[in-house]
Amino acid sequence: MQIKIYNNLVLSILIVLLCSIVLGLLKYETGIYFPLTNYSSKFATIIANTNAILTTLFVFITFLLVGSIAHLMAIIFDGQLAFERLLAHIGYGFLPLLILSTIIYYFSEDIFYKYIILYEHSENISLIKSYIQKDKLLQIFKFLNLSSQIFIFVWVIYGLKKIYQLTIIKAISCILIPLILTFIFIQLFKI
Repeated sequence: MQIKIYNNLVLSILIVLLCSIVLGLLKYETGIYFPLTNYSSKFATIIANTNAILTTLFVFITFLLVGSIAHLMAIIFDGQLAFERLLAHIGYGFLPLLILSTIIYYFSEDIFYKYIILYEHSENISLIKSYIQKDKLLQIFKFLNLSSQIFIFVWVIYGLKKIYQLTIIKAISCILIPLILTFIFIQLFKI
């Protein structure tokens, strides 16, 4: 049983690492192809590199934080100890985000091509930004991205219920309480 959990955890971590790398690359490509700033190209490259690294780290750290906080909350609600199983379960929840990010990355040059041409021939950055906000394909990708992120939270709730033997109310509370506290903290300190 322990070997199976370990194998699932390794595969799960690989999924999250791949997801974080693809999202970092996507952030880099977006920043390089389409900086939408009046900065020099060298500065835009530095910003794109920084965004890519931070995005990659953020995704993996989020995976660990969500797992740790959900585990601690489950213990508060008298759940059984099963941290490795929960992390393995959460990692599989990143699979839709990995697939979607890979598709977007693959088509990123085609998606942004018309805006790159517009950017090269226009000084009006706000006009280009308004075009981007109205782009139907980009809106679909934003919706799918949000859906895959919501799926991760629903997947974690399902995992808490099954792995820790919690009721659905307790499993939802394990996720909602930290989210509400984070929201209050952000509002208090205007982060």
